[in-house]
Formats: sequence, structure tokens, C-alpha cells
Amino acid sequence: MLFLEDFAEGTEQYKKLLRRFPLDKLLIRINEESADILKNSIEPGIRSALVEKCVTPIKNSRLCSAQRVAVTAWALIDLAYDAILATNDYRGNQKKVNKEVSENELYSLVIAMYSVKLPESNKDKDKLPFNVYGFAGEQFKMQRFNNAIKTIPRELYILFEIASKVDSKFNVADIVQKETGVSWKNVLSILSMIFFASCKNSDINKIKDCILCDTELTETDIDKVINRYSMTYKEVKDSPLHRQCLYTKPYIITQHKDLLSINVFLNLCLCEHCIL
Repeated sequence: MLFLEDFAEGTEQYKKLLRRFPLDKLLIRINEESADILKNSIEPGIRSALVEKCVTPIKNSRLCSAQRVAVTAWALIDLAYDAILATNDYRGNQKKVNKEVSENELYSLVIAMYSVKLPESNKDKDKLPFNVYGFAGEQFKMQRFNNAIKTIPRELYILFEIASKVDSKFNVADIVQKETGVSWKNVLSILSMIFFASCKNSDINKIKDCILCDTELTETDIDKVINRYSMTYKEVKDSPLHRQCLYTKPYIITQHKDLLSINVFLNLCLCEHCIL
């Protein structure tokens, strides 16, 4: 269980907490949490946010205090990005390197993130409209699983059916084939299967093996799609898009050369807009 400090050091203290964990294990746990959120969002009337009881130790005391924290899909994207910036696969207690990150530890990290970022966002009034737009534009969009599912056929209709009825110089199918080396149908099929499978498994390579066993898709096509939407830790850190780079390339290559899904909502957004 994490020992939460008073965060007088702000961001640096938050980074110290993140460094207590091997990065790949933390990203796997974040993906699992996002999958739990998605399962709740599918139920009628339930928003895409988990409210869980988080028991954390009180400083210099044997007593515990019960805290409640709203864990949203949007917050988990921030947490994954912050973790990639702060820690690596070889951090944490190496004797417990195979130990999973517990729910309590994850919720404590979310509390730490809120404790640091909310006061910072309140100080910078210029960022307030951006934060409001970000939450409305991203989190609200994640409130219902069916919203994204409905968007996919609508965008395909606009791109293909309407375009075919006007004098257009753009052939969407040819553009996708040229850019990816894979037909648009196979791109969408592969990304959709990865999304659904990532709700149960964070390991993209294992998901790939399942796709090869259960479909007639070729390994070449699958590799082209996966490679197009994958990033290393260094590429994430160096990206001028900051956290937004995770929307266009949500599959993360670890230092152990594993390939991880870090948030099922990012995978869903990729399916929703991959042809655009």
C-alpha cells in the first residue's frame, strides 16, 4: 500500500510515488482499470467513471482513513502519460517485479495526481477553458460505449457513400491503402478486434496471436497496423503532442520489448476515427 505524503513538494513528490513501480506493470494495471470502467459504462444509466473506496494510511499513525475517489477514463490517460514521463520498467522493488499493482495503490496514485494537478490548474486561469474543453470533449465522449459504436458507421457513410455521389477527386480506400499498406476494411477489423480483446488482455502480441488463429487476416497486415499505431517510451516523451499522442498511437512498446494496451478507451477512439 502506498504511503501518501502531504504533497508539499507538489509534482516532484508525485513523481517519486510513480517511481515506486515498474512502468510496464503500472500500465497493465491502468489498462485493467479502464476495462472495468468500460464494463460499467455499458450498463444503462451508469457513467464512465468508477467511484471506489480507497483506504490510505494516515501519516505517522497506525490508523487508516477511508477516501473515495472518482477514477475516470480521462484521468487514467493522464496517469499513464505521467508514469511514462516519470518512471521506467526497471524502477520499483525489483524483488517484487512480477507483483501486480494493487487497486489500493492505483487509487492512491490517482488521488496523488488530483492533489497535484487540480491546484495547479486552478492557479493558471488560462488553462481553465482548455481543461473544461478537454473534459467535455474527451470524458463526456467516453460516457457511453454505444456513442463510439454509432459514430463508426456514420463516418464510413460520409466518407464512402456521400463521397461516391459527388464529383470527388479523393478515393478514401486508395488513400488508406497507400498510407497503411492495408485495405481500410482490414485496418478497421484489426483495430476493432484489438479493442475488444484488450478488455481482457493488455498484451498486444498475445492478442495478435489470437487474431491469427481465429481469422484469415495475414500476419503482414496485422503487423503493419500494429506498428503504425505503436510508440516507444522515448517517442511518447519526445512527442510535441504531449499526452495527445496517445490518441493516435495508443499501443506502447516497453523496455522489455513487450507491446501493451494502456487504455481500452484509447483503443476505442482509434477504432472510431482510424479511417479519418
